[in-house]
Amino acid sequence: MNKGFFKETEKGLYIKIAPWPSIVNPDWCLTKSRETLNQNTPNVETIMSLLRKMALDKKEIKILNLGHNQGETLVAISQAAKQLNLKVTLFGIDPDPKAARKLTIPATLAIGSLSKFNYKVDYFDLAIAFNVFEHLVLDDFFHLLDEVKKILKPDGYLYFEIPNPNSLLALTLDHEWWLNTNNMIFTLFSPQRIKAFLNRAEFTRTHVNTRLEKDDGRDEIQIIYSKTEKALIKFARKYLRVVRYQLLRHYLLWFKRGSIITVLAQK
Repeated sequence: MNKGFFKETEKGLYIKIAPWPSIVNPDWCLTKSRETLNQNTPNVETIMSLLRKMALDKKEIKILNLGHNQGETLVAISQAAKQLNLKVTLFGIDPDPKAARKLTIPATLAIGSLSKFNYKVDYFDLAIAFNVFEHLVLDDFFHLLDEVKKILKPDGYLYFEIPNPNSLLALTLDHEWWLNTNNMIFTLFSPQRIKAFLNRAEFTRTHVNTRLEKDDGRDEIQIIYSKTEKALIKFARKYLRVVRYQLLRHYLLWFKRGSIITVLAQK
């Protein structure tokens, strides 16, 4: 990971070391990086699984989509809610004034920074974001966590997905990893570091896991396999050579087939 693109500034915290604009703010990070960002659209099954895990005993819930982009997440939430027979009121906030102009489902959208909200305190049941927080500088990320805590209800949830810099995929691809690009800003967190930051922000019942990426255009396991196949074959051959050597060595010793006889005699 530390190949000129990212630098581990603390254990499990990676910062893009170049190029930085003269003035860094979350609006710049989100709008500029979106020009080339490969957006991963959350599918309906992911949203349904999330809503089931929340086990909300309510007829209606309010959901805020942080960094809604073109509204892909809002649409997926709407579709999942219909299948679960759950009524949702949707909100979205994004710094890009051009975001979600063609959204066709009911949602209250706002243009604004993700580090400072104007929403009511204790208002939302769920705040959700996909591949957004990694575009914030660290201080703005801390502000974001504080702001989200304010607007969530006492039993509300924050759910987000971010790239894992410690993933086997990232380590396998190295320079070819799609986040290793020159024209974006990133702040990346390992699973352990993100959990520590959530605890620091006094979120309770935090569950930090990872999931595999598989969709129509990308299969994580297949990519790792194809990139490491030659290395695995080379490793297997070397390992088998060692095993063969050790088996032959034990055979010669156990059955006294060695080329030299040694004798120890006692009267």
